[in-house]
Amino acid sequence: FLGKRRPLTQVLFTSRMVSLSYFVRYRDELAVCSTTEAEPLMKMPAPAAAAWNADGSRLACATDQGIVVCEVPTPITRDSVVVKPYLNSSANSRHVAWSDRGTWLVTYRALDKDAEGDDLVVWDPDTGEVKVGFKH
Repeated sequence: FLGKRRPLTQVLFTSRMVSLSYFVRYRDELAVCSTTEAEPLMKMPAPAAAAWNADGSRLACATDQGIVVCEVPTPITRDSVVVKPYLNSSANSRHVAWSDRGTWLVTYRALDKDAEGDDLVVWDPDTGEVKVGFKH
């Protein structure tokens, strides 16, 4: 998979006790990989932004369909990655960030004065519920 000649836009690693998980983002696709598997464990269209939480168990992605969080368990296997979409999230989100303890997920969307909803949103990553939002 990594041997294919394609332009990389980002590679981000997270250290886990059993294996090393990482994602590779190309212009058109994102792949969640593990050092224990030869092929990607999961592929999806390239998100605008992606970020691991502090312990490497969750990967948040800002996609064209909204925010999704990939649950990456230990040990990681091909069928173990679970993708959870966040309902009512903006398809215009362009940034994702985790709090230090992974208690909150913060998303930010491109500024659009005419858009409905909040520009900066704080989510509960366990339930996918909005805890607080702010409009620019």
